[in-house]
Amino acid sequence: MNSLIVTVSAVAISVVLAALAGYALSKMFIPKANVIVSILMALNFIPGVAVYISLYSQMISMGLNRTLWILILPYMAWQIPFSVYILKQFFDSLPAELLEAARVDGSGEIYTFTKIVLPLVKPAIATVTVFNFVTIWGEYMWASIAASATMSIATLPVGLLYFRGEYGIEWGPFAAAIMIIVVPMVIIFTYFQKYFVQGITAGAVKG
Repeated sequence: MNSLIVTVSAVAISVVLAALAGYALSKMFIPKANVIVSILMALNFIPGVAVYISLYSQMISMGLNRTLWILILPYMAWQIPFSVYILKQFFDSLPAELLEAARVDGSGEIYTFTKIVLPLVKPAIATVTVFNFVTIWGEYMWASIAASATMSIATLPVGLLYFRGEYGIEWGPFAAAIMIIVVPMVIIFTYFQKYFVQGITAGAVKG
């Protein structure tokens, strides 16, 4: 249940924020938009181990070290830069005339974004959703650090340690636990497969 709550919350928030940011950077007048995107991409090259200590200290100071927010907020923040980059590329491919026509008809930015733009970028949304889900669902390092204060917030990857005893591993329960981790990822990918394939191949062929 911890894994489900954390993953669904972090994926949903990161995808929504990334979609809004990608649309703004692509289709609205944002000074130095390309510089902002470059900075966001540069953040992806910062290794997680470089910020774990300071991040954990910050979470303690905020009183979040015994809640699931210690997992949700970092996971959300780590997924946003790459998600913004992917979504912005899709928004860039949309014809400007389409949005101009909507604005001429009196459509506001929110209505244009939700009713016109989002339906056209379903492959991008699916691609980002799948990547974020797989990354967060199986993440171990930060989850183990966060659960050091209390095991009540432990996720599935951390829970696998319960099956390792002093003299060996209980392979039956261990294999069952691994299946619990793998099956949701298979289901998510299968559900989004059509859009996911469109998303990773979009722009590969011209004409």
